[in-house]
Amino acid sequence: MVLYWGSSIIARFVLLSRSRIVFLAIVAGALLLSGCAHVIHQDLPATATDNKSEAGLGNLSDIDKIIAAEEEKNGIPRGLLKAITEVESGCNPYFVNTHGRSLRFKSQAEALDCIERMIRQRKLNLSIGCAQLHYKSHRNNFSSVSDMLDPKKNIAYAAKILKNLYLKYGNWSDATKRYHAAKAKYYIPYYRKVVKKYGREL
Repeated sequence: MVLYWGSSIIARFVLLSRSRIVFLAIVAGALLLSGCAHVIHQDLPATATDNKSEAGLGNLSDIDKIIAAEEEKNGIPRGLLKAITEVESGCNPYFVNTHGRSLRFKSQAEALDCIERMIRQRKLNLSIGCAQLHYKSHRNNFSSVSDMLDPKKNIAYAAKILKNLYLKYGNWSDATKRYHAAKAKYYIPYYRKVVKKYGREL
């Protein structure tokens, strides 16, 4: 009886050890595939308050100034583009989303490195930067991935998209919805989040 009990315990220990090994192997494989082992994963976007870029951009006050300037330049209601970028990325210039997975980086160089790795792996379903520009849809309008990630160019391009959508649909409500998606099941919950940030209906 003692031998049987001891053997049972050993067998369970071996099975548990194997389970842990398999789990660790899966985690390691996922990190290797992404090529982004240095990234911080999160469910909700963080603000850019503590993230300084190499160009001196990246803190929240700098991003706010860029957004405000683009709102005024394009005739966008004050605070609307700001609300959109807060929902998209938390105004984080180094924010990347791939297949629904949110990635936040400490610098533009780290974000760029991971984006380029994913592109080489043909993982093109990427949304990039403060305004979460979809790489596959808009890459041809930028000279490089670095330009697309640059906060000023990223936000300026987003402002033009929003303005063009306003000219197409005739109101800021539909423009905001279509900024995110064409299908109602996606843009309705998104629009609600933007309105909550904006503080009033459009």
